[in-house]
Amino acid sequence: MKLSSLFLSLLLALLPLAAVAQTPADGRSAEVAETAPTDAASPSALPRYSLQIERGRSALTGILICTMREGQLLGSVVNEFGFSPLQFTYTPESQKLKLVYVADFLNKWYIRRILTRDLRFCLHTLYGFPLAGKQHYELTRSADTVTVVNPRRKLRYTFSPLPTLTHEHESEQ
Repeated sequence: MKLSSLFLSLLLALLPLAAVAQTPADGRSAEVAETAPTDAASPSALPRYSLQIERGRSALTGILICTMREGQLLGSVVNEFGFSPLQFTYTPESQKLKLVYVADFLNKWYIRRILTRDLRFCLHTLYGFPLAGKQHYELTRSADTVTVVNPRRKLRYTFSPLPTLTHEHESEQ
């Protein structure tokens, strides 16, 4: 229950920031982080991504919002309507990802298992967290977009960085 209220407060705090995000003045977009964030105490230290999960003709789209708190990464996927089909925690030291909430249409044991493994690899790719063991994924980086493909399950995860807010934009609001 405590984690659910933590995620809810995280979403309520970060969702307005995602809605008013604008392109920086110089026209550049955020680049994919190659290393772990340096300021883990700040919720804005981790970049936000537009996420699309595809399998065949089906797709799930949304925004991936993550923050570091007390050595854990707290993450949530929020779609365009404010619905959160997926919430998770990730502990980098133990490399454990736990799905805290999964929407009913995804809440099957085999889907949870695949999502857990795939999201661990995606977090490793996006934020530079260490990952042990042999991984069987296809990784493609083009411009700012990162695509991770699970060839066995024919799942494609596409991440595009969202523009970050500067202190200039925050003070104008």
